[in-house]
Amino acid sequence: MKRLIVFVLGLVLLGAGCQQPTQEDYVTMGRTWIETSAPTYVDDGSDLQFQDAQQGSCATCWELWYTFTSAAAGFGDRTE
Repeated sequence: MKRLIVFVLGLVLLGAGCQQPTQEDYVTMGRTWIETSAPTYVDDGSDLQFQDAQQGSCATCWELWYTFTSAAAGFGDRTE
């Protein structure tokens, strides 16, 4: 099994009067995206673990690090 590190940059556009998301909100959004949309994780990933979060270059930018185990080498959909 292979450990992969996934880098996710969260960028959210906020309208006037909206409450700014917290770091935990971004961590949750990143986890949800990986679990539902990242091809390698969706196809054969497991054991998704949050590792770290750092503020990015703007107020709503975050760098998020996760690790997970992939049951097969390579990336994405390998069903063909």
